[in-house]
Amino acid sequence: FFFFNDTATTEIYTEQIVGSVRCVQETGINAEYMGIIYKLNRKIQMLQRSLSKVFNLVSKAQLRQGRTLTKMVNAGSSRFFSTEIVKKSEGRLAKVLNSEIKHEQENYSADDTISGFLKENGWKMIDSDNSNRVDLVKTIGDIDVIVEFQSRSPVSQEEQEGEDQQQQQDQQQEEQMPQEDFCEFTVYLTKKGGNKAFVYDCVSIQSEIQVQFSTIVGDIEAFRALPKFERSTTLYPGPDFQTLDERLQNALLEYLQGFGVNEELAVFIEHVSLDKEQRLYMRWLQDLASFVQK
Repeated sequence: FFFFNDTATTEIYTEQIVGSVRCVQETGINAEYMGIIYKLNRKIQMLQRSLSKVFNLVSKAQLRQGRTLTKMVNAGSSRFFSTEIVKKSEGRLAKVLNSEIKHEQENYSADDTISGFLKENGWKMIDSDNSNRVDLVKTIGDIDVIVEFQSRSPVSQEEQEGEDQQQQQDQQQEEQMPQEDFCEFTVYLTKKGGNKAFVYDCVSIQSEIQVQFSTIVGDIEAFRALPKFERSTTLYPGPDFQTLDERLQNALLEYLQGFGVNEELAVFIEHVSLDKEQRLYMRWLQDLASFVQK
């Protein structure tokens, strides 16, 4: 029982307190009881607000559950619709791929001069259909020579026009060779029975060979297994070739040229790297078409 020393009606208290409240008027009630009643009223109000929030959350959860069930019901009809879209887009893709394959095959012809160059200069070309790397190998005395390069894409027409404009600003020449005659390659010289290699990292620009660096590596196979961009960060590549004494540069170039690494080979590498890219592109088209049509 609660005892109130107050003239208020019992209805006022029953609105704040759950259950029935019996109000008995009596004198001398301590103010402490009034404080207890006030706190109790506050707790009941908080409880009411909490219950209201719970009811709201339950209602929202039920609404979301109903929407989810609606989506699940509609999924069966949309599944058939999506399959039809895939089939149509698959047919269009196959048609475009076959057209592109036909166009590339009609405009590509194998270069008969490749085999003639290899035979005339004593090179053997190792070219795998599943790799973008090409190796030229031969032996001179007790030195095994490996020239390694990769396929490369031709310069787009927009890039070519930009390069031409820049070149015209830098120098006025009546005839200029195409800027796409650019290719990186690496030369390995190993002695028979050994695993060390004398490495030349080179670039061919319009058939002119420029050496980037030259160094000795202890394990040629491990070095070749590294991605090209990691080679110079993993092992010391030697100094910038252009900073070497001119006499040393000329001596190193003369030694390299003695193994047949010259301007004629540079032209060959530039040509074959583009041809390799074209063959890989045609193979890629055929693989896509085979997957889509299977």
